[in-house]
Amino acid sequence: MKFLSRLLLLCLLGWGSAFTQTIATTINASSCDKPPYPSASARLNEEGTVQLKFLVGIDGQVIESAVEKSSGFRRLDEAARQGLSKCTFKPGTKDGVAVESWASMKYTWKLNVFDPCVGSDVSKWRSCLGTLTTLMGGLSVVEYEAGKKSGRGIEYDKSGNVIRAGIFEGEKLISERILDTKLYPFDSKLATNETTLSASRLPTCQGSNPNFWNDCQGEESNVGGTKFIGEFKNGKRHGRGEYLWDNGDKFVGEYLDNKRNGVGIDYLASGLVKESGTFREGRLTVKHYVDPKLYPFSSPQTVSTVTISNTTERDRLEAEIESEKKKREELEEKLRVAQQQSAKPTASYGAERRVALVIGNATYKINPLKNPVNDSTDMARSLRSVGFDVIEANNTTLAQMREATRRFADKLGNSDVGLVYYSGHGVEVKGKNYLIPVNADIKREYEVVDQAFDASQFLEMMDNIRGPNNKRVNILIVDACRNNELQKSWRSTNNGLARMDAPGGTFISFATAPGRVAADGVGRNSPYTKHLLQALKQPNLPIEQVFKVVRRNVMEETKGEQIPWENSSLVGDFYFTVAR
Repeated sequence: MKFLSRLLLLCLLGWGSAFTQTIATTINASSCDKPPYPSASARLNEEGTVQLKFLVGIDGQVIESAVEKSSGFRRLDEAARQGLSKCTFKPGTKDGVAVESWASMKYTWKLNVFDPCVGSDVSKWRSCLGTLTTLMGGLSVVEYEAGKKSGRGIEYDKSGNVIRAGIFEGEKLISERILDTKLYPFDSKLATNETTLSASRLPTCQGSNPNFWNDCQGEESNVGGTKFIGEFKNGKRHGRGEYLWDNGDKFVGEYLDNKRNGVGIDYLASGLVKESGTFREGRLTVKHYVDPKLYPFSSPQTVSTVTISNTTERDRLEAEIESEKKKREELEEKLRVAQQQSAKPTASYGAERRVALVIGNATYKINPLKNPVNDSTDMARSLRSVGFDVIEANNTTLAQMREATRRFADKLGNSDVGLVYYSGHGVEVKGKNYLIPVNADIKREYEVVDQAFDASQFLEMMDNIRGPNNKRVNILIVDACRNNELQKSWRSTNNGLARMDAPGGTFISFATAPGRVAADGVGRNSPYTKHLLQALKQPNLPIEQVFKVVRRNVMEETKGEQIPWENSSLVGDFYFTVAR
């Protein structure tokens, strides 16, 4: 027993005299900067603890380094190893003499919210959480670096509703994320109570030249018949306003430097909402619901109009305005008649030619899944009940997926509605989404292209094969965002799937938002498919409303962890189920 105890002591202190005094290597924390958080890891919310070992020379410099235990994320491991290798260590000693020795240490990566930014000069904000009031009274609560938005944050409307959240680079939201509103709080004291364009407190602009208008509200008419009514700063549209086109269409919302920047609504001449959301540099970048009461089509705002010295030109513009008014009244009457005629959707799916491809993959060698075959079986049964001719394929190899797709393509040309549903594993590689067959043997990222099915092929096929019906409705439903351990080791992949844009006449739905992971579920079906099966049975619901019901129910079941996502280019209405 004494021999074993002595052997353990010698192993701990090193072979030599039992009385040798050994002092371990220690790090000098003040000798190096904290390793910067990898931007990609921050966007993906990657956190973890990595254990490293360093061979330290007698001068305290790192000679060699290695990862002993990974954090689970290669980017974090490498950033910690490189950053801490630049530190100076206090070398270990033996009997008072510095010696070359190994040191082991842990480093924890944790995404923490910055302290609040201090001062009114935004250009001086560094590594802090900045809160600013937006043009329409909402709040922007975002992390700042070098005077610009750079990191996580949330933008709210004036009522405290989240407009968008995620990772910001400047004014651009580069990655949507679900963030804790407690960490990025809405302060109602900072939000304004203005509700409509009439709330502007700016004085009326003076003079006839808009180039000299500053901090005022005015009306600017253009030769082409367009008009802007709203706020100006330094001769530019800046603040709240509305822009009227010569055809009667109108934008009501926020402006910055003469361009649409902020929340707003695009209206048709009839007063119907064409699209709404957040605009950047004149383009709609984030679609979301905006309350028309806050941005009404008919604004009560009255301001002075630019004086037009040419009487003939003024008379012409007044005549055009009167003509547009009559045209709008005629369109509103036509719309009223059309709405009366189509108040109840017709039971058309009996005559519609509907075809669907339904695939469920579960029996993977690595990471097998419980529910995809249940999901696909139940989905096929439900689609048949609403008039779809269903091609069903479960636990498919790549060859079988292609063969089933060919059979679907053969029927697609003569159909009015084409639908593809997939449940199983899926991965994103370099911005493209791939659906994984059960026989895939993928060890490296580059092997995915050869062994998996490119999901964009479904969209290309449905868009290219039109047949006699050029107005066919195409639907792609993907419940394939389940967690996949394999892709965590790949450099260019994210958790979940990448965003996909919908070609004309197409509706796309993912089980969760791009870049996020969906649940497989503890019951018979995944949460997404379970609620989709229930929602599509509800009669007379347009497809957009069906998936809105799904999103609401999935968010409630998963406590906000999973948010189904859609992208649509449909212009008409489609109903899964119509009451006869």
